Amino acid sequence: MAQITIVGLGPGDAGDLTRDAWQVLRGAGEVWLRTLHHPVVADLPAGLTVHAFDEVYESADCFSEVYGEIVGHCHAVRPYFHLDPQGLFST
Repeated sequence: MAQITIVGLGPGDAGDLTRDAWQVLRGAGEVWLRTLHHPVVADLPAGLTVHAFDEVYESADCFSEVYGEIVGHCHAVRPYFHLDPQGLFST
């Protein structure tokens, strides 16, 4: 079964990532990014397969549309994925 882990890339510098976030990224084989236009992308661990939602990000009228598309993608990968009322993703 596919596992989905949501990790924020932080405000812009790889040094600002938490250790936990960096460990998750180092252990991932594949990542999906909201956008490739984030300063941390250049410092992501080597060997990752990287995908992005740039097309959605650039064409959507608001962030809720972008996140709706991202959640829709997560549902396709793992049907029981949901966003709880507190805004936390869980699987």
